[in-house]
Amino acid sequence: MAGASGILITYSGYPYTPSSMMPDNGLANLAGALIKNGHDVLILDYCMADIVRRLMPQNIKDDLTKLLPLLKDAKDHKLFDEFKTISAGMEAHREKEVHKIYKEIEEQIVLRKADFIGFKLWMGDGFTDTIRIAELIKRDHPEIKIYAGGPQSQMYKETIYNKTNAFDAICYGEGEEIISQLADHSLKKANLKDISNIIYSDNGKIITNPLKRIEELDNIAYPVYDADVYPACGSNDKIKIFSLDASRGCPNNCAFCVHSSISGQKIRNKSVDRIFNEIKFIKQKHHSKAFRFSGSYTPTKILLDLSRLLIEEKVDIIYTAFSTLQDMDAQSIPILKAAGLCALYVGIESADERILKDDFEKRFNPESARAIIKNLIDAGIFMIASFIYPAPSENAESTDKTKNYILELFSDPQRTSVTIHHPGLLPLGKWADHPEKYGFEINNMEEYKNIGMTYNIKQYLPHYLWEKLPFKLYGKDHGEILLESGKFMKEIENHGVLTMLLDEAVLMAHFNNQSPMDFKNLMKNIFFTGDYKSLHNTVIEINKNLT
Repeated sequence: MAGASGILITYSGYPYTPSSMMPDNGLANLAGALIKNGHDVLILDYCMADIVRRLMPQNIKDDLTKLLPLLKDAKDHKLFDEFKTISAGMEAHREKEVHKIYKEIEEQIVLRKADFIGFKLWMGDGFTDTIRIAELIKRDHPEIKIYAGGPQSQMYKETIYNKTNAFDAICYGEGEEIISQLADHSLKKANLKDISNIIYSDNGKIITNPLKRIEELDNIAYPVYDADVYPACGSNDKIKIFSLDASRGCPNNCAFCVHSSISGQKIRNKSVDRIFNEIKFIKQKHHSKAFRFSGSYTPTKILLDLSRLLIEEKVDIIYTAFSTLQDMDAQSIPILKAAGLCALYVGIESADERILKDDFEKRFNPESARAIIKNLIDAGIFMIASFIYPAPSENAESTDKTKNYILELFSDPQRTSVTIHHPGLLPLGKWADHPEKYGFEINNMEEYKNIGMTYNIKQYLPHYLWEKLPFKLYGKDHGEILLESGKFMKEIENHGVLTMLLDEAVLMAHFNNQSPMDFKNLMKNIFFTGDYKSLHNTVIEINKNLT
């Protein structure tokens, strides 16, 4: 019998980071699983360069262009009010554009006689607008099954049903084995009660089925980026740097992080041969030599064994990774570099061991890491380190330790960058589960979750322009925390430190023939002012060079 016809959709609202322009390996994995099981699928990806043009009308673009040079003064409340007025106009325009997007999706629903829709849920506008689209589909096409998955589904789970009843099921775990069962459900060949990793409503009662993790990652189908399945990948609206999912799970279980809760504390790896063959497959089929390892914890041994194989088989790629320093040694570095590692992103969070132990519950020794960080930088591997500031029990001594650590190791903007994150409460993390233990004050966690789902993180904006969340940290409200974090970031920037540039952006800068600093400034200007023409030209240039 014929399989189901499905459409997978990702829309994250207005983008504020160039990583939005990369192909979505999660949806590509789901497409591979569906096709392997005899189903038909189309991926509609609205996280691409063209969405900047669509969501930023010319009059607002002009207003923001005038505002851009004034952003340096974090104390200008008039500027904050002006930005809020402009944002309101942008939101009104976005609502109209979202309805047009729905009409485009509806055309494909009718054309393909779709049996089901799968939405990837994001935060902020991406969440709010996706719900609006899903409800319109449910209203006009009630026979179609609508499912949801992605980051929001994993963090907020049952709370999503407080916002909408549009979804027939929400997948809160890994989806590659589940998506084909949901496709069968859309054909009335499977019952929701028998499908793992999902949440659904049965006569008003919310039911959460048991979680099942994929133990053999090698059995996951190859991702599908073919233009007939994933049309955005056939255009110059996506940057053809491909994410690689080499491992899942994280053993660290840090207090601030949700990765261990989402993907488990047990590390599950793809075999090196599978990763190697996947790289060769994507490189040959899609003519790109640029990759990023994006797992929550990519073990150094995996990178090292893979690097040896890439060198032995003379496969030429350039790659970056989000990984760890815990099992890195000096002998590994030349091998990683020779195989194409150009940037490494690691979590340090603080240079104060007391804070690492008490506030973050993080197993990391910043002093012993100094030598390996210097070795990596000296080898020509661009180093990015994540820091959380202020920590819950931050004081003058810990601040000085972290600042001095950054200035010693990460002060060369040609070779290093740091990201400064303010402490935030994410569902599933220990901070959210036991807020009082870590100094957080929050009146109602369920209410906080409802607000958090629609919270917009605007990466390139100064922290004082971010919306305020209803929690306190040792008496400081969210606004005070944002200002303190922003002040610290500005202080290290004044010493020449490059901030808020991730490893994939380093790769993009390389292929755009720019320094990391120049690329960061270009992206900041593009996304703040909605300069679609410059963004589109940049994507074209990067794609030309990486192929």
